[in-house]
Amino acid sequence: MSPEVFEIILKYVYGGCLRLQGHDVPAILSVLTAADELCLIDIFDVVEDYLLQDLDKLLKHFIQVQRFATQHHHFTKLHAFCAKTIEQDPSIVFQHEEFNLITQDTLISLLKHDNLTMREIDLWNKVIEWGKAQDSCLLSTEIENWTNENYLKLSSLIQPCIQLINFSLINKDDFLEKVAPLKPVFKDDSYKQILDNHELQKSLRSKEIDSNLINSKHITLICSWLINDNNITEQNIPFEFQLLLRGSRDGFGFKVFHELCDYKGPTVTILRVHNSGELLGDKNLQNAIYSKIQDPDEAIYQNRGLGPSFGGGNSDLKLYLGLEESYGCRGFCHKKSYETSIMKKSNENLFWVDEYEVFKIIKKTL
Repeated sequence: MSPEVFEIILKYVYGGCLRLQGHDVPAILSVLTAADELCLIDIFDVVEDYLLQDLDKLLKHFIQVQRFATQHHHFTKLHAFCAKTIEQDPSIVFQHEEFNLITQDTLISLLKHDNLTMREIDLWNKVIEWGKAQDSCLLSTEIENWTNENYLKLSSLIQPCIQLINFSLINKDDFLEKVAPLKPVFKDDSYKQILDNHELQKSLRSKEIDSNLINSKHITLICSWLINDNNITEQNIPFEFQLLLRGSRDGFGFKVFHELCDYKGPTVTILRVHNSGELLGDKNLQNAIYSKIQDPDEAIYQNRGLGPSFGGGNSDLKLYLGLEESYGCRGFCHKKSYETSIMKKSNENLFWVDEYEVFKIIKKTL
């Protein structure tokens, strides 16, 4: 127990005063650990509630919070927070600066997650990064200089994860650059099986989408929403996504939007929030939230002076496009006609968009 935590506990035990202000999340988690060891059950809820008042700080230290909650299931509020966060966006763990501190069990659980929309090559790279970080010898030695013992060590660390990577969805160049050099980590004839499957799936695989914002996993998720079918996979995607407009290519003016996108039939619009990288549409892709329309008559809002808009006049989501803007535009988000806010931080009504794309949805034919 650190002196900082000891002082907090001491003041509570002898003075009945629990002061958590001014202490960071790791210190407060240590307070909970000490309270658990000392059976100070009456402060469990108080400390958990205090932590949950500032979600931004919890997310900043999410890896530590998640590890703590996994080890202490009886802190149900923190456990529920972590479970909900991962359920909404499992990629948050992979993107965290302390990603390499997660346990193997957590990594395996994340790789199995249905809502994980990262590219397979990115998942492979993160698995290798995690494996190397678990052993100082692997971390300090360039792969070109690895011994057979190094490969065996990495193999033992990541073996349960390898079978959870869909290598057939990794393109040839990435496979040769990132996977092939690590052939020795694959057991027995599994590498040959992966190669054979990679060649087979190449002929079955859907053509890669022309997009700067989304990948085949996002497409799978969108299709499952469109036809309400959770059995859609990357091998049986029922629609083609034909790019009609890309802001960075065609401009951010409302004229070009209406020229290229009006009267095209069913379309999907995706936009990226500047700085945060959050992807938005009439559905929030980053968090996989299906925000259903409450009034079908207000699903979209048509205005020749605006870009794509959803949710009636006071739109849930709309883009203020200029006449002939060549870079970026303003966006507006306000919960009105949809069940939930389309943007994460619903209090931030105005935001800047640095890219958006509109796709025509075409049903595939045999």
